[in-house]
Amino acid sequence: NISSVPVDFNFTVYDDYNMSNCTFYTNISSLNQTINITYMGTNNSKLYNITLSPPDGLYVWNILCFDNATKADWYNTNSTILIDTNAPLIYLESPSDGYSVSSDSISITFNYNTTDNHSDVNNCSLILNNLIDQTNSTITESTTQTFTKTLSVGSYTWQVNCTDYQAHI
Repeated sequence: NISSVPVDFNFTVYDDYNMSNCTFYTNISSLNQTINITYMGTNNSKLYNITLSPPDGLYVWNILCFDNATKADWYNTNSTILIDTNAPLIYLESPSDGYSVSSDSISITFNYNTTDNHSDVNNCSLILNNLIDQTNSTITESTTQTFTKTLSVGSYTWQVNCTDYQAHI
């Protein structure tokens, strides 16, 4: 899994005859590329690199190479890559902005909802007055989640930070 772009796709070519070219195939729209390979000699291998900046998504890629004897071969299996450069989305549901505690102490339920387009949400933390108060590591996305805290009279700011498995906050 990749959490930033550009992405380097590396492959090594080996052939016992002169290599001609390799084509990088992927389901990344319009990013298939042919790489012309200069004479490598026989019984040689060489590392090649393709750098791309695709949008977030799940992609499959492979390499097809040809030698000057018109033999061709794919790599044994397709490779898969998940690109996720965005943090989870968080929706604060309640209490509403400006809510005030007016009794000696009261139990408040903080409701929020979170989703992530490409990676599961790993955990979410309740932040009260800019400090982490509690953390939930059993997140069900697209469903109301809760934190409960007993607060005394006062002013509080609250937010929720969520982290996905790519470490985006």
